[in-house]
Amino acid sequence: HDSRGVTGVGEQAYVVYTVDGSIGTAVANARLANVLVTVHYSGGDHLGSKGKPLSSGTAGDGALQAARDIISKLESHS
Repeated sequence: HDSRGVTGVGEQAYVVYTVDGSIGTAVANARLANVLVTVHYSGGDHLGSKGKPLSSGTAGDGALQAARDIISKLESHS
């Protein structure tokens, strides 16, 4: 379990990373005014007998990029 605050994504944002078996999951929450954007980004390498979860960096970066894209679209329509 890993959690960190993030700047540059809406007015307030953070990302939480967890591992469940062979799945690494990052959840990014970003707020813009009264809108909360939540993105779940998860996966893993399931080749072979043992799966390897997505790393914290890969999953977190993916979730944050999706949240940035959504926030950017919301800002352009305000």
